[in-house]
Amino acid sequence: MRILVLFLLIITALAAKDKETCYSVQLLSYVPQKSSYEFEADKYPNSCKLFEFSHVNAVRCGCFEKYGEAKKEQKVFQKKFKQSMVVTTYKYRFAPKRSIAAAIEKQETEADLNATKEDEAEEFPELEQGSFLDDMTFQGHVNLAAQTYITRPSGKHANNYTASAELEAAYNKESFKAFMKLRGQQDYYDLKASEAHNDRSYLRVKELYAAYDFENSQLFFGKNIRFWGALEVKNITDVFNLRDFRSDPTENDKMGSWNMAYTYYSDDAEISAIVKFYEENRAMPAYPYVYYPFTNQLITYESDLQTTKSQNSPSIYFKYSGSGDGEYALDYSIIFEHGYDSQRFYNAPVAPEYKVYENAYYVNKFITYNTLVVDSTLYKLEAVYADVLDQELISDYYHLGLGVEHTFTQVYKEADLGVLAEYYRYGTLQSDTYTDIELFEVFQNDLFIGARYSFNEGNDASIVGGAIFDLEYDEQVYYIKYESRINDIFKLHLDYRQSEPSDTYETALKRMGKQKRMSVKAGYYF
Repeated sequence: MRILVLFLLIITALAAKDKETCYSVQLLSYVPQKSSYEFEADKYPNSCKLFEFSHVNAVRCGCFEKYGEAKKEQKVFQKKFKQSMVVTTYKYRFAPKRSIAAAIEKQETEADLNATKEDEAEEFPELEQGSFLDDMTFQGHVNLAAQTYITRPSGKHANNYTASAELEAAYNKESFKAFMKLRGQQDYYDLKASEAHNDRSYLRVKELYAAYDFENSQLFFGKNIRFWGALEVKNITDVFNLRDFRSDPTENDKMGSWNMAYTYYSDDAEISAIVKFYEENRAMPAYPYVYYPFTNQLITYESDLQTTKSQNSPSIYFKYSGSGDGEYALDYSIIFEHGYDSQRFYNAPVAPEYKVYENAYYVNKFITYNTLVVDSTLYKLEAVYADVLDQELISDYYHLGLGVEHTFTQVYKEADLGVLAEYYRYGTLQSDTYTDIELFEVFQNDLFIGARYSFNEGNDASIVGGAIFDLEYDEQVYYIKYESRINDIFKLHLDYRQSEPSDTYETALKRMGKQKRMSVKAGYYF
Protein backbone atom coordinates (compact mmCIF):
# COMPACT_ATOMS: atom_id res chain seq x y z
CA MET A 1 0.00 0.00 0.00
CA ARG A 2 2.74 2.51 0.92
CA ILE A 3 4.57 1.87 -2.34
CA LEU A 4 1.39 2.31 -4.39
CA VAL A 5 0.46 5.56 -2.66
CA LEU A 6 4.01 6.86 -3.05
CA PHE A 7 3.90 5.91 -6.73
CA LEU A 8 0.69 7.91 -7.20
CA LEU A 9 2.16 10.90 -5.39
CA ILE A 10 5.19 10.86 -7.69
CA ILE A 11 3.07 10.56 -10.84
CA THR A 12 0.88 13.49 -9.84
CA ALA A 13 3.92 15.76 -9.54
CA LEU A 14 4.44 15.78 -13.32
CA ALA A 15 2.57 19.11 -13.82
CA ALA A 16 -0.19 20.58 -16.01
CA LYS A 17 -3.41 22.51 -15.13
CA ASP A 18 -5.53 23.82 -12.23
CA LYS A 19 -8.63 21.61 -12.00
CA GLU A 20 -10.88 24.01 -10.12
CA THR A 21 -14.14 24.97 -11.78
CA CYS A 22 -16.44 27.98 -11.87
CA TYR A 23 -19.84 28.87 -13.32
CA SER A 24 -19.97 30.46 -16.79
CA VAL A 25 -22.67 31.65 -19.18
CA GLN A 26 -22.54 29.71 -22.45
CA LEU A 27 -23.93 31.82 -25.31
CA LEU A 28 -23.78 29.12 -27.97
CA SER A 29 -22.16 25.86 -28.98
CA TYR A 30 -21.71 24.37 -32.45
CA VAL A 31 -20.11 21.48 -34.28
CA PRO A 32 -17.19 22.96 -36.29
CA GLN A 33 -17.66 20.63 -39.26
CA LYS A 34 -21.34 21.55 -39.67
CA SER A 35 -21.42 25.31 -39.17
CA SER A 36 -19.34 28.40 -38.59
CA TYR A 37 -19.85 31.80 -37.02
CA GLU A 38 -18.63 35.34 -37.68
CA PHE A 39 -17.40 36.27 -34.21
CA GLU A 40 -16.82 39.96 -34.92
CA ALA A 41 -20.23 40.34 -36.58
CA ASP A 42 -22.01 38.85 -33.55
CA LYS A 43 -20.26 41.37 -31.26
CA TYR A 44 -19.53 39.15 -28.30
CA PRO A 45 -18.47 40.92 -25.07
CA ASN A 46 -14.75 41.07 -24.28
CA SER A 47 -15.32 38.85 -21.24
CA CYS A 48 -16.29 35.94 -23.50
CA LYS A 49 -13.91 33.23 -24.66
CA LEU A 50 -14.00 30.71 -27.48
CA PHE A 51 -13.35 27.15 -26.26
CA GLU A 52 -12.53 24.27 -28.60
CA PHE A 53 -13.53 20.87 -27.23
CA SER A 54 -13.13 17.46 -28.83
CA HIS A 55 -16.26 17.63 -31.01
CA VAL A 56 -17.84 20.98 -30.30
CA ASN A 57 -16.89 24.65 -29.94
CA ALA A 58 -18.49 26.95 -27.38
CA VAL A 59 -18.55 30.64 -26.49
CA ARG A 60 -18.59 31.16 -22.71
CA CYS A 61 -18.59 34.34 -20.64
CA GLY A 62 -17.39 35.00 -17.11
CA CYS A 63 -16.02 32.76 -14.38
CA PHE A 64 -18.24 33.03 -11.28
CA GLU A 65 -17.76 31.37 -7.90
CA LYS A 66 -21.51 31.36 -7.17
CA TYR A 67 -24.25 29.85 -9.26
CA GLY A 68 -26.56 32.77 -8.50
CA GLU A 69 -24.08 35.29 -9.93
CA ALA A 70 -23.90 33.34 -13.17
CA LYS A 71 -27.70 33.17 -13.40
CA LYS A 72 -27.92 36.95 -13.03
CA GLU A 73 -25.36 37.38 -15.81
CA GLN A 74 -27.32 34.96 -17.99
CA LYS A 75 -30.46 37.09 -17.65
CA VAL A 76 -28.53 40.01 -19.18
CA PHE A 77 -27.34 37.92 -22.14
CA GLN A 78 -30.71 36.24 -22.78
CA LYS A 79 -32.11 39.35 -24.47
CA LYS A 80 -29.75 38.79 -27.40
CA PHE A 81 -28.65 35.16 -26.99
CA LYS A 82 -31.84 33.16 -26.40
CA GLN A 83 -30.03 29.81 -26.07
CA SER A 84 -27.65 30.93 -23.31
CA MET A 85 -27.26 28.65 -20.30
CA VAL A 86 -25.20 28.33 -17.11
CA VAL A 87 -22.45 25.70 -17.36
CA THR A 88 -19.44 24.56 -15.34
CA THR A 89 -15.99 25.43 -16.75
CA TYR A 90 -12.42 24.75 -15.63
CA LYS A 91 -10.90 28.04 -14.44
CA TYR A 92 -7.67 27.53 -16.35
CA ARG A 93 -9.61 27.85 -19.62
CA PHE A 94 -10.05 31.58 -18.96
CA ALA A 95 -6.41 32.42 -19.57
CA PRO A 96 -6.10 35.57 -21.74
CA LYS A 97 -4.72 33.61 -24.65
CA ARG A 98 -8.08 31.89 -25.08
CA SER A 99 -9.99 35.12 -25.82
CA ILE A 100 -12.15 35.38 -28.91
CA ALA A 101 -9.74 37.88 -30.44
CA ALA A 102 -6.94 35.36 -30.01
CA ALA A 103 -9.17 32.64 -31.42
CA ILE A 104 -9.86 34.73 -34.53
CA GLU A 105 -6.16 35.37 -34.96
CA LYS A 106 -5.49 31.68 -34.49
CA GLN A 107 -8.07 30.80 -37.16
CA GLU A 108 -6.48 33.28 -39.59
CA THR A 109 -3.03 31.88 -38.86
CA GLU A 110 -4.27 28.33 -39.37
CA ALA A 111 -5.83 29.37 -42.69
CA ASP A 112 -2.47 30.80 -43.83
CA LEU A 113 -0.73 27.62 -42.71
CA ASN A 114 -3.25 25.46 -44.58
CA ALA A 115 -2.66 27.48 -47.76
CA THR A 116 1.09 27.06 -47.35
CA LYS A 117 0.67 23.32 -46.83
CA GLU A 118 -1.36 23.06 -50.04
CA ASP A 119 1.39 24.90 -51.95
CA GLU A 120 4.03 22.57 -50.54
CA ALA A 121 1.99 19.38 -50.89
CA GLU A 122 3.99 18.27 -53.93
CA GLU A 123 7.30 18.71 -52.10
CA PHE A 124 6.38 17.06 -48.80
CA PRO A 125 4.38 13.85 -48.29
CA GLU A 126 1.27 14.00 -46.10
CA LEU A 127 2.17 13.70 -42.42
CA GLU A 128 0.75 10.88 -40.36
CA GLN A 129 -2.33 11.72 -38.27
CA GLY A 130 -1.92 12.57 -34.55
CA SER A 131 -1.28 9.79 -32.10
CA PHE A 132 -3.57 8.47 -29.37
CA LEU A 133 -1.82 10.67 -26.79
CA ASP A 134 -2.78 13.81 -28.70
CA ASP A 135 -6.36 13.26 -27.53
CA MET A 136 -5.33 12.63 -23.91
CA THR A 137 -5.26 15.17 -21.07
CA PHE A 138 -3.86 14.73 -17.56
CA GLN A 139 -4.37 16.73 -14.38
CA GLY A 140 -4.48 16.27 -10.64
CA HIS A 141 -3.27 17.51 -7.29
CA VAL A 142 -1.18 16.61 -4.24
CA ASN A 143 -2.24 17.70 -0.73
CA LEU A 144 -0.47 17.72 2.63
CA ALA A 145 -2.74 18.23 5.65
CA ALA A 146 -2.01 18.59 9.36
CA GLN A 147 -4.51 18.76 12.22
CA THR A 148 -3.99 19.36 15.90
CA TYR A 149 -6.76 18.65 18.42
CA ILE A 150 -6.69 21.12 21.29
CA THR A 151 -9.55 19.19 22.90
CA ARG A 152 -10.26 15.54 22.15
CA PRO A 153 -11.51 12.33 23.81
CA SER A 154 -8.96 10.34 25.81
CA GLY A 155 -7.17 7.59 23.90
CA LYS A 156 -7.23 9.49 20.60
CA HIS A 157 -4.25 10.90 18.70
CA ALA A 158 -3.49 14.53 19.55
CA ASN A 159 -2.34 15.28 15.98
CA ASN A 160 -2.88 13.91 12.53
CA TYR A 161 -0.85 14.18 9.31
CA THR A 162 -2.19 13.08 5.94
CA ALA A 163 -0.84 13.07 2.38
CA SER A 164 -3.32 12.60 -0.44
CA ALA A 165 -3.26 12.80 -4.22
CA GLU A 166 -5.60 12.52 -7.17
CA LEU A 167 -4.67 11.89 -10.79
CA GLU A 168 -7.10 12.30 -13.69
CA ALA A 169 -6.69 11.03 -17.23
CA ALA A 170 -9.22 11.89 -19.96
CA TYR A 171 -9.48 10.78 -23.58
CA ASN A 172 -11.67 12.83 -25.94
CA LYS A 173 -12.17 11.89 -29.57
CA GLU A 174 -15.08 13.42 -31.47
CA SER A 175 -18.22 12.22 -29.62
CA PHE A 176 -16.47 9.69 -27.38
CA LYS A 177 -14.99 10.35 -23.94
CA ALA A 178 -13.19 8.04 -21.51
CA PHE A 179 -12.16 9.14 -18.03
CA MET A 180 -10.26 7.74 -15.05
CA LYS A 181 -9.52 9.23 -11.63
CA LEU A 182 -7.23 7.60 -9.06
CA ARG A 183 -7.11 8.68 -5.42
CA GLY A 184 -4.47 7.74 -2.86
CA GLN A 185 -4.15 8.63 0.82
CA GLN A 186 -1.39 7.98 3.36
CA ASP A 187 -1.89 8.56 7.08
CA TYR A 188 1.27 9.22 9.10
CA TYR A 189 0.27 6.88 11.93
CA ASP A 190 -0.20 3.99 9.50
CA LEU A 191 3.60 4.07 9.08
CA LYS A 192 4.14 3.49 12.81
CA ALA A 193 3.55 0.53 15.12
CA SER A 194 0.30 -1.35 14.57
CA GLU A 195 -1.34 -0.24 17.84
CA ALA A 196 -1.06 3.38 16.66
CA HIS A 197 -2.56 2.73 13.22
CA ASN A 198 -5.47 4.87 12.07
CA ASP A 199 -6.16 2.51 9.12
CA ARG A 200 -6.81 5.48 6.82
CA SER A 201 -4.36 4.72 4.00
CA TYR A 202 -5.59 3.46 0.65
CA LEU A 203 -5.32 3.60 -3.13
CA ARG A 204 -8.54 3.27 -5.10
CA VAL A 205 -10.11 3.95 -8.47
CA LYS A 206 -12.51 6.79 -7.78
CA GLU A 207 -13.94 7.07 -11.30
CA LEU A 208 -13.61 5.00 -14.47
CA TYR A 209 -16.12 5.46 -17.26
CA ALA A 210 -16.87 5.95 -20.95
CA ALA A 211 -19.51 8.21 -22.50
CA TYR A 212 -20.75 8.75 -26.04
CA ASP A 213 -22.59 11.92 -27.08
CA PHE A 214 -25.32 11.81 -29.70
CA GLU A 215 -26.96 14.93 -31.14
CA ASN A 216 -29.41 15.39 -28.22
CA SER A 217 -28.45 12.64 -25.79
CA GLN A 218 -25.65 10.77 -24.06
CA LEU A 219 -24.99 7.12 -23.24
CA PHE A 220 -22.82 6.47 -20.17
CA PHE A 221 -21.26 3.37 -18.60
CA GLY A 222 -18.80 3.05 -15.74
CA LYS A 223 -17.94 4.21 -12.24
CA ASN A 224 -18.48 7.87 -11.42
CA ILE A 225 -19.62 10.45 -8.89
CA ARG A 226 -22.84 12.40 -9.29
CA PHE A 227 -23.66 15.50 -7.26
CA TRP A 228 -27.29 16.26 -6.43
CA GLY A 229 -27.97 19.18 -4.13
CA ALA A 230 -28.25 22.91 -3.50
CA LEU A 231 -27.56 23.61 0.19
CA GLU A 232 -24.30 24.79 1.76
CA VAL A 233 -23.71 22.69 4.88
CA LYS A 234 -25.42 19.35 4.20
CA ASN A 235 -26.81 18.02 0.92
CA ILE A 236 -29.53 15.63 2.05
CA THR A 237 -30.46 14.89 -1.59
CA ASP A 238 -26.90 13.90 -2.59
CA VAL A 239 -27.72 10.20 -2.27
CA PHE A 240 -26.11 8.52 -5.28
CA ASN A 241 -22.61 8.03 -3.83
CA LEU A 242 -21.51 7.15 -0.31
CA ARG A 243 -18.81 8.98 1.65
CA ASP A 244 -15.50 7.25 2.41
CA PHE A 245 -15.24 7.07 6.22
CA ARG A 246 -11.43 7.07 6.09
CA SER A 247 -11.19 10.60 4.67
CA ASP A 248 -11.56 13.81 6.65
CA PRO A 249 -15.34 14.02 7.30
CA THR A 250 -15.32 17.78 6.62
CA GLU A 251 -14.27 17.15 2.99
CA ASN A 252 -17.11 14.79 1.99
CA ASP A 253 -14.87 12.53 -0.11
CA LYS A 254 -17.21 10.21 -2.00
CA MET A 255 -16.71 6.77 -3.53
CA GLY A 256 -17.60 6.17 -7.16
CA SER A 257 -20.54 3.91 -8.05
CA TRP A 258 -20.84 1.53 -11.00
CA ASN A 259 -23.80 2.49 -13.18
CA MET A 260 -25.21 2.91 -16.65
CA ALA A 261 -27.19 5.98 -17.74
CA TYR A 262 -29.04 7.41 -20.71
CA THR A 263 -29.68 11.16 -20.74
CA TYR A 264 -31.80 13.14 -23.19
CA TYR A 265 -31.23 16.90 -23.52
CA SER A 266 -33.74 19.52 -24.65
CA ASP A 267 -33.31 23.29 -24.80
CA ASP A 268 -34.10 23.87 -21.11
CA ALA A 269 -34.28 20.41 -19.50
CA GLU A 270 -32.75 16.95 -19.31
CA ILE A 271 -34.16 13.52 -18.51
CA SER A 272 -31.99 10.66 -17.21
CA ALA A 273 -32.53 6.97 -16.56
CA ILE A 274 -29.78 5.52 -14.35
CA VAL A 275 -29.14 1.97 -13.15
CA LYS A 276 -26.62 1.42 -10.34
CA PHE A 277 -25.21 -2.12 -10.40
CA TYR A 278 -23.41 -2.60 -7.11
CA GLU A 279 -23.34 -1.42 -3.47
CA GLU A 280 -19.79 -0.86 -2.24
CA ASN A 281 -18.33 -2.08 1.05
CA ARG A 282 -17.01 0.72 3.27
CA ALA A 283 -13.92 0.51 5.44
CA MET A 284 -13.74 2.31 8.78
CA PRO A 285 -10.74 4.04 10.41
CA ALA A 286 -9.34 2.55 13.61
CA TYR A 287 -10.08 3.57 17.21
CA PRO A 288 -7.15 6.04 17.71
CA TYR A 289 -8.51 8.29 14.95
CA VAL A 290 -10.53 11.16 16.40
CA TYR A 291 -13.53 10.59 14.12
CA TYR A 292 -13.93 6.87 14.86
CA PRO A 293 -17.66 6.69 15.72
CA PHE A 294 -17.80 3.86 18.26
CA THR A 295 -17.09 4.40 21.94
CA ASN A 296 -14.62 1.64 22.84
CA GLN A 297 -12.03 -0.74 21.42
CA LEU A 298 -14.06 -3.88 22.17
CA ILE A 299 -16.34 -3.22 19.21
CA THR A 300 -15.04 -4.56 15.88
CA TYR A 301 -16.38 -3.04 12.68
CA GLU A 302 -16.67 -5.44 9.72
CA SER A 303 -16.69 -3.83 6.28
CA ASP A 304 -18.83 -6.55 4.62
CA LEU A 305 -22.10 -4.81 3.77
CA GLN A 306 -25.25 -6.64 4.92
CA THR A 307 -28.12 -6.30 2.44
CA THR A 308 -31.74 -7.45 2.30
CA LYS A 309 -31.06 -8.59 -1.26
CA SER A 310 -27.74 -9.09 -3.06
CA GLN A 311 -25.08 -6.37 -3.26
CA ASN A 312 -25.52 -6.75 -7.03
CA SER A 313 -29.25 -5.99 -6.91
CA PRO A 314 -29.81 -2.87 -9.03
CA SER A 315 -30.93 0.55 -7.86
CA ILE A 316 -32.91 2.46 -10.50
CA TYR A 317 -33.15 6.26 -10.73
CA PHE A 318 -35.26 8.50 -12.95
CA LYS A 319 -34.20 12.15 -12.93
CA TYR A 320 -35.74 15.23 -14.52
CA SER A 321 -33.99 18.62 -14.35
CA GLY A 322 -35.12 21.89 -15.85
CA SER A 323 -34.92 25.67 -15.74
CA GLY A 324 -37.67 28.27 -15.66
CA ASP A 325 -37.87 31.03 -18.27
CA GLY A 326 -39.70 33.58 -16.13
CA GLU A 327 -38.55 36.81 -14.52
CA TYR A 328 -36.65 34.90 -11.84
CA ALA A 329 -34.02 32.22 -12.42
CA LEU A 330 -35.42 28.87 -11.27
CA ASP A 331 -33.60 25.54 -11.49
CA TYR A 332 -35.22 22.33 -10.30
CA SER A 333 -34.58 18.59 -10.23
CA ILE A 334 -36.96 15.75 -9.42
CA ILE A 335 -35.68 12.21 -8.82
CA PHE A 336 -37.37 8.89 -8.15
CA GLU A 337 -35.32 5.97 -6.81
CA HIS A 338 -36.18 2.31 -6.41
CA GLY A 339 -33.23 0.60 -4.77
CA TYR A 340 -30.87 0.63 -1.80
CA ASP A 341 -31.18 3.60 0.54
CA SER A 342 -28.21 5.87 1.20
CA GLN A 343 -29.29 5.96 4.86
CA ARG A 344 -27.71 2.96 6.62
CA PHE A 345 -27.97 1.44 10.10
CA TYR A 346 -25.68 -0.63 12.31
CA ASN A 347 -26.62 -3.72 14.28
CA ALA A 348 -26.16 -3.79 18.05
CA PRO A 349 -22.87 -5.57 18.95
CA VAL A 350 -23.33 -8.94 20.68
CA ALA A 351 -20.85 -10.67 23.03
CA PRO A 352 -18.36 -12.24 22.78
CA GLU A 353 -17.31 -10.95 19.31
CA TYR A 354 -18.93 -7.48 19.48
CA LYS A 355 -18.98 -7.19 15.68
CA VAL A 356 -20.78 -4.32 13.99
CA TYR A 357 -21.95 -4.35 10.35
CA GLU A 358 -23.37 -1.71 8.03
CA ASN A 359 -26.85 -2.68 6.80
CA ALA A 360 -28.66 -1.63 3.60
CA TYR A 361 -32.31 -2.04 2.59
CA TYR A 362 -34.63 -1.21 -0.32
CA VAL A 363 -36.76 1.92 -0.60
CA ASN A 364 -38.93 3.90 -2.95
CA LYS A 365 -37.53 7.40 -2.58
CA PHE A 366 -38.77 10.74 -3.88
CA ILE A 367 -36.18 13.52 -4.09
CA THR A 368 -36.14 17.14 -5.19
CA TYR A 369 -33.63 19.98 -5.01
CA ASN A 370 -34.24 23.50 -6.30
CA THR A 371 -32.76 27.00 -6.45
CA LEU A 372 -34.47 30.32 -7.12
CA VAL A 373 -32.59 33.59 -7.73
CA VAL A 374 -34.43 36.82 -6.91
CA ASP A 375 -32.21 39.87 -7.37
CA SER A 376 -29.23 39.24 -5.05
CA THR A 377 -30.91 36.50 -3.01
CA LEU A 378 -30.65 32.76 -3.65
CA TYR A 379 -33.35 30.49 -2.19
CA LYS A 380 -32.67 26.77 -1.82
CA LEU A 381 -34.80 23.70 -1.16
CA GLU A 382 -33.89 20.04 -0.71
CA ALA A 383 -36.48 17.42 0.23
CA VAL A 384 -36.56 13.63 0.56
CA TYR A 385 -39.33 11.14 1.31
CA ALA A 386 -38.46 7.44 1.69
CA ASP A 387 -40.90 4.52 1.67
CA VAL A 388 -38.96 1.65 3.29
CA LEU A 389 -39.82 -1.65 1.58
CA ASP A 390 -38.07 -4.57 3.26
CA GLN A 391 -36.64 -3.62 6.68
CA GLU A 392 -38.99 -3.58 9.68
CA LEU A 393 -36.36 -1.98 11.92
CA ILE A 394 -36.39 1.21 9.82
CA SER A 395 -39.33 3.59 9.54
CA ASP A 396 -40.50 5.51 6.52
CA TYR A 397 -39.01 8.97 6.89
CA TYR A 398 -38.76 12.47 5.50
CA HIS A 399 -35.85 14.93 5.40
CA LEU A 400 -36.23 18.62 4.58
CA GLY A 401 -33.68 21.38 4.07
CA LEU A 402 -34.47 25.07 3.46
CA GLY A 403 -31.85 27.73 2.76
CA VAL A 404 -31.43 31.38 1.85
CA GLU A 405 -28.29 33.25 0.79
CA HIS A 406 -28.14 37.00 0.21
CA THR A 407 -25.07 38.66 -1.32
CA PHE A 408 -23.96 42.23 -0.64
CA THR A 409 -21.68 43.23 -3.49
CA GLN A 410 -18.57 45.42 -3.21
CA VAL A 411 -18.85 45.92 0.56
CA TYR A 412 -15.15 46.82 0.56
CA LYS A 413 -13.45 47.55 -2.76
CA GLU A 414 -14.28 44.49 -4.93
CA ALA A 415 -15.18 42.17 -2.03
CA ASP A 416 -18.62 40.57 -1.65
CA LEU A 417 -20.31 39.45 1.56
CA GLY A 418 -22.85 36.65 1.56
CA VAL A 419 -25.04 35.84 4.57
CA LEU A 420 -26.54 32.36 4.80
CA ALA A 421 -29.21 30.60 6.84
CA GLU A 422 -30.37 26.99 6.53
CA TYR A 423 -32.78 24.79 8.47
CA TYR A 424 -32.92 20.98 8.46
CA ARG A 425 -35.69 18.70 9.70
CA TYR A 426 -35.72 14.89 9.84
CA GLY A 427 -38.63 12.75 11.03
CA THR A 428 -39.75 9.11 11.13
CA LEU A 429 -43.35 8.02 10.53
CA GLN A 430 -43.56 4.73 12.47
CA SER A 431 -42.88 3.90 16.11
CA ASP A 432 -40.80 1.02 17.56
CA THR A 433 -38.10 1.49 14.92
CA TYR A 434 -34.59 2.97 14.90
CA THR A 435 -34.59 6.59 16.04
CA ASP A 436 -32.54 9.41 14.54
CA ILE A 437 -29.98 8.97 17.33
CA GLU A 438 -29.59 5.24 16.59
CA LEU A 439 -29.18 6.09 12.89
CA PHE A 440 -26.41 8.63 13.69
CA GLU A 441 -28.52 11.32 11.99
CA VAL A 442 -26.94 14.69 12.80
CA PHE A 443 -29.17 17.13 10.87
CA GLN A 444 -32.53 16.20 12.40
CA ASN A 445 -33.63 19.59 13.81
CA ASP A 446 -30.78 21.98 13.10
CA LEU A 447 -30.29 25.63 12.23
CA PHE A 448 -27.21 26.95 10.41
CA ILE A 449 -26.24 30.62 10.34
CA GLY A 450 -23.11 31.70 8.49
CA ALA A 451 -21.35 34.16 6.22
CA ARG A 452 -19.00 34.07 3.24
CA TYR A 453 -16.55 36.89 2.49
CA SER A 454 -15.07 36.75 -1.03
CA PHE A 455 -12.11 39.06 -1.67
CA ASN A 456 -12.47 38.92 -5.50
CA GLU A 457 -8.80 39.74 -6.00
CA GLY A 458 -8.14 37.07 -8.61
CA ASN A 459 -6.82 34.44 -6.18
CA ASP A 460 -10.15 32.87 -5.13
CA ALA A 461 -9.50 33.97 -1.53
CA SER A 462 -12.49 33.65 0.77
CA ILE A 463 -13.41 33.34 4.44
CA VAL A 464 -16.41 31.20 5.39
CA GLY A 465 -17.70 30.79 8.92
CA GLY A 466 -20.78 29.83 10.81
CA ALA A 467 -22.49 27.90 13.55
CA ILE A 468 -24.82 24.89 13.53
CA PHE A 469 -27.33 24.73 16.38
CA ASP A 470 -29.13 21.49 17.22
CA LEU A 471 -32.48 22.74 18.48
CA GLU A 472 -33.53 19.38 19.95
CA TYR A 473 -30.44 17.96 21.66
CA ASP A 474 -28.71 21.25 22.56
CA GLU A 475 -25.54 20.75 20.49
CA GLN A 476 -23.41 23.27 18.64
CA VAL A 477 -20.71 23.17 15.98
CA TYR A 478 -18.67 26.29 15.18
CA TYR A 479 -16.23 26.70 12.31
CA ILE A 480 -14.29 29.24 10.29
CA LYS A 481 -12.11 28.52 7.25
CA TYR A 482 -9.90 30.46 4.88
CA GLU A 483 -9.02 29.41 1.34
CA SER A 484 -6.73 31.02 -1.20
CA ARG A 485 -4.99 30.18 -4.46
CA ILE A 486 -1.34 31.13 -5.06
CA ASN A 487 0.09 31.51 -8.59
CA ASP A 488 -2.74 29.40 -10.05
CA ILE A 489 -1.17 26.11 -8.97
CA PHE A 490 -0.99 26.23 -5.14
CA LYS A 491 -3.95 26.24 -2.80
CA LEU A 492 -3.94 26.99 0.93
CA HIS A 493 -6.69 25.98 3.35
CA LEU A 494 -6.86 26.94 7.05
CA ASP A 495 -9.71 26.13 9.41
CA TYR A 496 -10.80 25.98 13.03
CA ARG A 497 -13.67 23.76 14.20
CA GLN A 498 -15.25 23.24 17.58
CA SER A 499 -18.02 20.81 18.56
CA GLU A 500 -20.06 20.98 21.76
CA PRO A 501 -22.01 17.69 22.04
CA SER A 502 -25.07 16.98 24.11
CA ASP A 503 -24.70 16.34 27.84
CA THR A 504 -27.82 14.16 27.91
CA TYR A 505 -28.32 12.22 24.68
CA GLU A 506 -26.06 9.64 22.97
CA THR A 507 -25.92 11.49 19.67
CA ALA A 508 -23.30 11.02 16.95
CA LEU A 509 -21.41 14.07 18.24
CA LYS A 510 -21.54 12.74 21.80
CA ARG A 511 -20.03 9.42 20.67
CA MET A 512 -17.04 11.23 19.10
CA GLY A 513 -16.59 13.51 22.09
CA LYS A 514 -15.99 17.21 22.55
CA GLN A 515 -13.43 18.53 20.05
CA LYS A 516 -11.48 21.66 19.20
CA ARG A 517 -9.43 21.33 16.03
CA MET A 518 -7.05 23.49 14.02
CA SER A 519 -6.11 22.42 10.50
CA VAL A 520 -3.82 23.52 7.68
CA LYS A 521 -3.73 22.01 4.20
CA ALA A 522 -1.51 22.93 1.27
CA GLY A 523 -2.16 21.63 -2.23
CA TYR A 524 -0.28 21.64 -5.53
CA TYR A 525 -2.61 21.55 -8.55
CA PHE A 526 -1.50 20.76 -12.07
